[in-house]
Amino acid sequence: MPIEKTVTENIILDSPMKLEQAVLYGVTTDGGTVEIGRSRDVLELLETCEFPENHSIIGIAVHTLVWSAPRNPETGEIDVRPSEHPERRPIVLVETLTFNGFCSATKFATQRRDFVLEETNFDDTSANEELWDAMNVCIEKLRQVKI
Repeated sequence: MPIEKTVTENIILDSPMKLEQAVLYGVTTDGGTVEIGRSRDVLELLETCEFPENHSIIGIAVHTLVWSAPRNPETGEIDVRPSEHPERRPIVLVETLTFNGFCSATKFATQRRDFVLEETNFDDTSANEELWDAMNVCIEKLRQVKI
């Protein structure tokens, strides 16, 4: 299994559905992680990331909470920001990017009669565009430290 999927899976499967802050991890050559930082603003966290000079980090993983909202059936668009939608629901998001690949996973909970069903989905082909851009800037910083 690719290291990106292993790291993503390890983080998301143990994740609670409530996160106070986003977490940025460094992904190490052995498939482990080391915490780089935490912030309420995941984009700020990526923008200010710093890596030590001597390390075995080959990638990054972001663990955060995002909001999902239903689309307007007539337009196919979301009418307001998902975080402000009255029918919003939280989604745990983990995106892992290394020098060799990418993996993303989402976990959401659905309230059923008398229990909560948690579902996890993995994807190695797409990412949130704004987050993807910020992750690529951060991994370039890492690449510069590695050179």
